[in-house]
Amino acid sequence: MMISVLGDRCSAAMATAGSPKTTLTEYARIWRQYVTFLTAELALTDDVRHFTDDTCRAFMAYLGTLGVKPNTVRHKLSTLSTLAKFAMRERDERKRPYLSHNPLATFEWPRRQRTKKEFLYPDELRAFLALERPVHESVARDLFIDTELRVSELCRANVEHFVKLVDGWVLYTTVKGEGRQDELVPIPVSTPVAESVVAYLDGRVETLTRLPKGKRPLLVNSRGERWTRYALGNAIRRMGEAAGIERIRVSPHKLRRTGNVVARYGGVDQPTRSALLNHLSPTTIKDYDGTVPGELSKAREQARSVGLRRYLGG
Repeated sequence: MMISVLGDRCSAAMATAGSPKTTLTEYARIWRQYVTFLTAELALTDDVRHFTDDTCRAFMAYLGTLGVKPNTVRHKLSTLSTLAKFAMRERDERKRPYLSHNPLATFEWPRRQRTKKEFLYPDELRAFLALERPVHESVARDLFIDTELRVSELCRANVEHFVKLVDGWVLYTTVKGEGRQDELVPIPVSTPVAESVVAYLDGRVETLTRLPKGKRPLLVNSRGERWTRYALGNAIRRMGEAAGIERIRVSPHKLRRTGNVVARYGGVDQPTRSALLNHLSPTTIKDYDGTVPGELSKAREQARSVGLRRYLGG
């Protein structure tokens, strides 16, 4: 049995169980990466007999030589483990499982590293938003900050997903999470940004009318084509560099975190901010909260001047 064929079967089973398309695409990409490693680096074949403890351990070491971060290595190994567990359940023509055990469970993985909660500080965000860019880039930048959507969600958004309701504009997107890939959720868009998107679409009306429904991307690149997540991520990075931001490398996900901090500064409570971020679990918001320089100092002064007085009954 070929590992790639086993991967196709596993993907089909996961799809039937309700796994999101984005998850299936990601898993298939990692499985292909492992097969490529077997054939190109170890000179082996795409055969489940080579899905072993040693090749999996070698794959982990290979990722390390490429400079892949520990958390990303863990994610890839976990994805391979999913395929291994599936292979342990599947049977060949002799009714024997394709794998007798999970080869990913026989060695120690890299330790999980604490993720840095990086976001733009006020002066950086000010410079980033003030940067003059072509409209196809500035609209994408403003939508990132305003909606806090993931880069994949903005890339696949179509014109028909941008809708004006009674109480304002929304951008419908799918919910990330197992079994919810077809659920559309309205993410509010602030009035100023919505107006800029309307003007942007008005400038593309001639092109949009020639495209069928479902094929009209909300955001396009300089060639008028739908952004890929890689290209849009690079555009955001270049904007950050052009804005003079050196402390961190600006990315769509860091803009997502920045949008959450902005909402917190605006007094939006934690459950609501989690909903705005389109989280499946409200507890995920803890990974997005961060403090701005000087914020803890102010909190300390407030704790002493107000908290201590009240605590002592003054």
